[in-house]
Amino acid sequence: AGSSSSSNSCETSFAGSGEATLTTKDGFSIFYQTDKRWADVVYHPGLGYQIGPAGCGPTAMTMILVAFGISVNPKEVALKATEMGQVVSGGALGTQASVLAKHYGLQSEQISLSVDAVNKHLDQGHLIWMGGAGIEPPFTTGGHMIVVR
Repeated sequence: AGSSSSSNSCETSFAGSGEATLTTKDGFSIFYQTDKRWADVVYHPGLGYQIGPAGCGPTAMTMILVAFGISVNPKEVALKATEMGQVVSGGALGTQASVLAKHYGLQSEQISLSVDAVNKHLDQGHLIWMGGAGIEPPFTTGGHMIVVR
């Protein structure tokens, strides 16, 4: 899983994101942080972070975990990220993906975000957790975490 330093709030507004049904694309499960089942869940009480406006990191990681057969949802992953110290003022730590992957029994590595490196990993069937302040418009103005597949 690739990563960056901490991210700001990842406010999003995706079409259809209020749905409570599982969406899949080519067999890949897609979770929306604004899904009504967990959007209002406060996953870091001290910072007041809710999954809907600020849960892109754990939601992206949920998609990766589910792709590997691990039965979790964004609420569980967000709470685990907080418990493991991977949520700070400003958002997700860049280590969040690797720490969560290890916790759930997966291997990960930080990669260069060059086009060649990303394409090499995608060609090998890897999933990439990518994010930080560089992932901005059209996704957000303050940083965002996404899955690249």
